[in-house]
Amino acid sequence: MGKVFRLFACCLLVKGVKRAVICDLQRDSMYFVTIPFWEILTNTQDLSIEEILESYSNQIGEEEIVAFFESLVNKDLGFWTDEPEVFPQIELTWENPSIITNAIIDHNDSYHHNFALIFSKLELVGCRDVQVRCYDYLSLSELHSILELLERKRIKSIEFIIKYNNEIDMKAMLILTEKYLRIKSIIVHSAPQTITHRFTGQSEVNMGNIIMTEQVIDSNRCCGIITPDYFLVGLPSFTEGLNFNSCLNRKLGIDIDGSLKNCPSMKKSFGNIYTDDIVDVVSSSVFQETWRINKDKITTCKVCEFRYVCTDCRAFLESDTSLEKPLKCNYDPYSLEWKN
Repeated sequence: MGKVFRLFACCLLVKGVKRAVICDLQRDSMYFVTIPFWEILTNTQDLSIEEILESYSNQIGEEEIVAFFESLVNKDLGFWTDEPEVFPQIELTWENPSIITNAIIDHNDSYHHNFALIFSKLELVGCRDVQVRCYDYLSLSELHSILELLERKRIKSIEFIIKYNNEIDMKAMLILTEKYLRIKSIIVHSAPQTITHRFTGQSEVNMGNIIMTEQVIDSNRCCGIITPDYFLVGLPSFTEGLNFNSCLNRKLGIDIDGSLKNCPSMKKSFGNIYTDDIVDVVSSSVFQETWRINKDKITTCKVCEFRYVCTDCRAFLESDTSLEKPLKCNYDPYSLEWKN
């Protein structure tokens, strides 16, 4: 038997209704593949190039097939081998020891959260990443107070979405990210102009980002937008999206009044952070029900080539059916177009 072709283990092929993509989970990249070439890659794993040409040259043409495999090799996506058995496929399970991996806390002037209590309870369920969304003004002193509470906590990162005011400017945010290394990002909305700063110091990769944007974020109805800017092409996110809901799995939402939800933008509440046992709430089967709604179960999403790298939203849907595609997704996998 001659040499057979193998994609590298980190390069996974995902078929959509009109085209496929190769997701390079090591280099966070995607490459488009036509359906005929998806069929070749899928159906000829035990064939040599001569056997592939014999089987498919009448459909596609020898030069196109040879050029296709050459491009995959040149892009470092695959290789030819006479020992395919020594190259096993990558493990695609997803596991995490935490009951809750991430939490979103909504905050406004109507209620003032007890962040010390909230952070302590989040540690009980193993939460490592927190986002605070503030639709009203949050003072610089309040920001410092919240961040100081994390100094002896196991929460490893925090993101802020806060409203612009005279003391919440780029200089002040830079000082914050330099002092508190757990800050993953600060998004300042309703700003007079859009400015982006990416931290380049010695802290953890992709930490300390600052974005000042003119966009107004005045309620939890502003979330749920699906865009390629939010695609995550890495092994942990890919395997999570393959097996679970890419937005809600292991997420806890805390609304402005302390209500415990799958996401603060969703209507259904399962209790309150101030009065209920957080472990009991998030361990219940009814709370975890949405975790298992992956893209293979969602209308339209299940035929989309981006389904395992895309985010999701169950808060805003096209209808009341829980398995509808996100309302704020404007991609059509049948036309391959992002509509305005």
